[in-house]
Amino acid sequence: MRLEMISWAIAKEYFERKDIVVLPVGSIENHGAHLALGTDYLVPVKLVEMLEKRLDVLFAPALPYGNADNHMSFPGTVSLGEEGLYQTVKSIVMSLYNHGARKVVFLNGHGGNINALSRVGIDLNRKGGLSAILNWWLITPALNEKWAGGHAGAHEASTVMAINENYVYLDRAEDTELINLSENLISNNLNGVFYKNINIPVPRFTENITKTGWAGSDHPKEANAQWGQDMLNGLCDFYADFIEEFEKIKL
Repeated sequence: MRLEMISWAIAKEYFERKDIVVLPVGSIENHGAHLALGTDYLVPVKLVEMLEKRLDVLFAPALPYGNADNHMSFPGTVSLGEEGLYQTVKSIVMSLYNHGARKVVFLNGHGGNINALSRVGIDLNRKGGLSAILNWWLITPALNEKWAGGHAGAHEASTVMAINENYVYLDRAEDTELINLSENLISNNLNGVFYKNINIPVPRFTENITKTGWAGSDHPKEANAQWGQDMLNGLCDFYADFIEEFEKIKL
């Protein structure tokens, strides 16, 4: 059931019998020269399309914008910043709380959103509610070790290819080389640096890590739609099971 497609009377009936809402949150940001800016939005939206066939829960409209400050030097990126995202999502969640929502599942498409979503989750918990954050790119390698990848590498490109191949421009895919901080501080994708095989977070703008906008060992040219579809199917199964279990919680 989509919130934007029902009347207030149907919403009232829903909240009289259920207290769970699923809220997809994405981002419009750099994904290299070869991949759509809306990748982090397209994936959660596709998962909603798949999940609504299996679940009797309310899906709120997807929020396309997130916290993408570190990508702002790449044209087309739009960022609410952490505070802007926090205030926006908090307003959405508290509106839903006012109508009866007590459990919120975030289908998150972007790592930069996690802090803001966690803050909203604490606000909701303070009022007796509960939230969960499903980060698809972290869950796929947990489901299958072969389903791992970096930012805008073959992992993400394959997923978008399964959604719509017209959003992937592999002829524009470039080789990438990460910019290390020093001989002994080696960049680890966009997450920080390795020092003595331990990852240390070192927040930087993306252009200070990679000039191409993508990072990872999974070169985009290795992408294929079947890999992406397999991941989407695996995610849908896991998400459906988790949401059903989360819904059973008594608050």
